[in-house]
Amino acid sequence: MGLATRPKFLVLSNGLKDQLGHYYETSISVAEAARRAGFEPILGTHVDCRGDLCPDWLTSHALFRTDHWMWKEPTALEKLTTGRSSISTSLIKICRRAIRLAERGAYFLLPPLFYDAGRLVAYCCLPRVAAPASRAHALAGLRRLGFRLRYGHNASLAEQASPWPRLHRAITGQPASPRIFDAAGRLLPEGLAPELEYALIFLEDLERFLSAASAGPNDHVLLQTAHAREVLAVHLAVERLGAQSPVFHLEFRHPLLEQDGNQLIETPQTRIQRSFLQLHVDWGKSDRIRFYTDSEVLSGDYESLVDLSFGVLPLPFRAELMPQLERPSQAPITLVYLGGARDEKGFHWLPELIEALDEDYLAPGRARLLIQSSLGQPEHNPRSVAALRRLRKRPGVELIGRAGALAPAEYYELAAQADIMLLPYLRGRYRACTSGVLAEALAAGATAVVPAGTWLADQLPAGGGETFDGDLDTFVAATRQVLNNFHAYRAAAQAHRAAWLNRHSPDALVATLVGERSDVSQTRKLAA
Repeated sequence: MGLATRPKFLVLSNGLKDQLGHYYETSISVAEAARRAGFEPILGTHVDCRGDLCPDWLTSHALFRTDHWMWKEPTALEKLTTGRSSISTSLIKICRRAIRLAERGAYFLLPPLFYDAGRLVAYCCLPRVAAPASRAHALAGLRRLGFRLRYGHNASLAEQASPWPRLHRAITGQPASPRIFDAAGRLLPEGLAPELEYALIFLEDLERFLSAASAGPNDHVLLQTAHAREVLAVHLAVERLGAQSPVFHLEFRHPLLEQDGNQLIETPQTRIQRSFLQLHVDWGKSDRIRFYTDSEVLSGDYESLVDLSFGVLPLPFRAELMPQLERPSQAPITLVYLGGARDEKGFHWLPELIEALDEDYLAPGRARLLIQSSLGQPEHNPRSVAALRRLRKRPGVELIGRAGALAPAEYYELAAQADIMLLPYLRGRYRACTSGVLAEALAAGATAVVPAGTWLADQLPAGGGETFDGDLDTFVAATRQVLNNFHAYRAAAQAHRAAWLNRHSPDALVATLVGERSDVSQTRKLAA
C-alpha cells in the first residue's frame, strides 16, 4: 500500500507580486497555519511574482495573469495564449500597414471615379462622396449580416464579443458553451464584456493551478480578496471537476456601499458583484463553494445583494514576528503611520498634522512621528504624491520604506514601536472594510486614532483610542486628545491585547475554514 498523502491547502493570491500591502503577509501566515494544522500548503501567485519572495518550505506556482484590479495581462503571455506566433502577429501588422498605404496611394494616383468604384467593390460600402456616418452605418449593417450568416442565433452576442478573443471563441465554438452563452446573454447588455473575458482568463489559470497542485476532493482552496468575476470561473471549474473538486473558500473584501454624509451609496463595484453572484445562484449553489468576508457589516452588505450566506473570518497576521519592546517611562510618545502612501488612507493629511503638532509635541521632543512612505501606485494617489514631496523637504521627518515595500521583519519592528497608531482613513471607504494595520496595533497593545462610524471604530476597546469625524480638523483634535491623556489610553489598549490575539490569528482562520461542514453562517459564531 502507498503512503497516504497529506490533504492540501491551496492559498490563491493572484494579485501577489511583491511585499506591498497585506497580501504577502496574509498569504504566508495562512500557509504557515495550514502547515501547522497538518495540511500541505501550496501558494498560487501572479506571474510577475518574484521567485525569491516565498520561503523555501512553501511550494508556489506563479501563473495567474490577472488580478482583482483587472490590470492588463502581460504582453508576453498574451502571445502564448492567443494561438498566434510572434512571427504571424508581425506579418498581420505588416499586411494591415501595407493595405493602409495602398489605399492612400490609390487615393492620390487614381482618378476620383476609379477610386470610388474600387472602394465600392473592395469594401461593399458607399462611395467616398457619401457622408462618413452613412459609410459607417453601411459597414455596420454588412458586418451584422455577416455575423447572422455565420453564427445564426448567436450572431448578436458574437458581434458584441468580437473584441474579446476568449469570450468570442466560447460563444462561437462548436459546440458553443451553454454556460458562457447564458452568461454573455445576461452580462454583455450590461457592458460587462471585459469582466467576463477576465473570468475566462482566470478560469484557464485556475485549472492549470489545480492541475499543478494535484488538487482533489479532500483539499481546500482559499481565494483571498475574491471578486464575483472569479466566482463564475470557480463555478465552472467545480462543475467540470464534479466529485473530484476541492472545497473553495472565497473571501470578499471589496466594499459595496460607502458612506456619503448620512446616506449609503453603491460603489461602482456593486452592480458587477450583484450580476455575477446572481448568475452563480441561478446556475445552482454548490456546497463546494463557500463565501466569506472579514467583517459583520460587509457580510450583511453582500447578503443584501443575493441569496447567499457570507461567513465572517478572523484576521490572520503573524503576531509572533512583532517584537515586544520595553517602553521607557520618559521616552517620547511614538506616533506611527503604516500601510504606505495612499489617498484612501489619508496619507495626504500628514503634512498638516505635523504642522499642527510641531510646536507642542514634535519640536520639544515630547513625541516623534514614524511614517511608512512606500508608494505603490502613484498614478492612483496624486494627493499622496504631493504630500510625500512636502514631507521629504521637511527636516526631522522620519520616512521609512522610501525605496519600496518593507520586509516583514522591518514592518513588524515599525509596528511594534507604535504607541499611537494613526489611521486617517477615508470614512466612507472604510465603513465596512477591515484594516490589517489596526489589527496589528491592537495586537501590540497600542492605542489608535480611527474614523468614526467604521469597522475600525467598532474594534477599539473602551478607552483604548479615539475616533474622528472624517475631516482633517477632527483628526488632528483626536490625535491631540490621545497625546494629552496617553497613559490612560495605553493602559486600556494593553488590557485588551490578549482578548484580541485569542480571536484573530492565522490558526483561527484555518480552523474556521476546515472545521465547518454544512452551514457557512456558523463561521460567524466561531469568529465572534
